[in-house]
Formats: sequence, C-alpha cells, structure tokens
Amino acid sequence: VPLQGVIACSIAHNTALFLLLSWLPTFFAGTFGLGVAEASMLAAPPWLANFAVANFAGWLADTLLARGTPLRDVRRGLQLVGSWGPALCLLAIATGVSSQNEALLWFSLALGLNGCSAVGFNAAPQDMARRFTSVL
Repeated sequence: VPLQGVIACSIAHNTALFLLLSWLPTFFAGTFGLGVAEASMLAAPPWLANFAVANFAGWLADTLLARGTPLRDVRRGLQLVGSWGPALCLLAIATGVSSQNEALLWFSLALGLNGCSAVGFNAAPQDMARRFTSVL
C-alpha cells in the first residue's frame, strides 16, 4: 500500500506541477493582457520560490531528524504543507485576483509551498528502497 500511495501522489503532484509550468504564462497573458515576454518574466518568480523553499525544507527535515523527530512525521508533515498550501493558494487565485502583483504573490506562495513536497513523497521511495527494490 505505501508504494501505491507514493505512485498516486507522484501522478497527481506531477500532473498539477507540469500543468502550472506550461499554463502560468498563458494565465498572465490572458488575464492581464500581457505580451508573451512580459508574461513569461512574471512566470519565473514562482519557480524561484519553489527552489528556495525546497532547499529550506530539506534543511528543516535534516534538522528535525537530527533532533529525533520520527521520519514518518517529518515526511507527512512537510507533505501536508506541500499539498494543502498550494491548494489553498490556488483557491485564492480562483476566487479572483485584482492585479498581476496579487496573482504573482499567490502563485509564488503556491509553488513555494509546493517545494515542501521534495521532502515528502519525492523522498519516500528512498525510504522504501530496501523493501521494494525489485519494483522501484
């Protein structure tokens, strides 16, 4: 069951992530009437936020593990932030944004918080590797 959970989470997460990757410039161009170059520039900061938060989440996970927090709690806690945080931010965008700066803020928060998933399900196969080596 853990392996199927990681596979399902991976499919859902990566589908949403790549949808945002390809759709973000289109959102800025269509919603705010920007040109392709300007919309593409606005689409870059959320991905930088993702990079920064993913690295911070890795450091945080290492720190929590060194202090004795169970691995399961670290993985689940950061995955919770990495899944529900972006969902709530995207919900805020769906209810309507009044400016491109507000949209940029919400998208940056969404993709930044998504970086916590790097320590959640993305790292889980390494924890399961001994049990599922033949499948992985």
